[in-house]
Amino acid sequence: MRKTGKDLRAEMDSKYDREKKEYGGFDKWEVEGWERTLREASEILADPIKMKLVAKCMDKKEKGMATLKAWVDSKGKQAQPDQDAD
Repeated sequence: MRKTGKDLRAEMDSKYDREKKEYGGFDKWEVEGWERTLREASEILADPIKMKLVAKCMDKKEKGMATLKAWVDSKGKQAQPDQDAD
């Protein structure tokens, strides 16, 4: 007996539901991605040369974000209307 499209869909949904339960409501690919990220992070943390380069990159980004925040703050003050004007 051939399966209908409805049967195939129900079978796929059932498999998807089992995977969702197995991974605490998350998709299997999400959890596998997290695992891969943690594995790569542990390799980077164990390598002093890579950590030095990462620290340099993070420092540049933090300085850039501080500059951007200061610019946004200064523009926000200029754009606010007077509170006293009625």
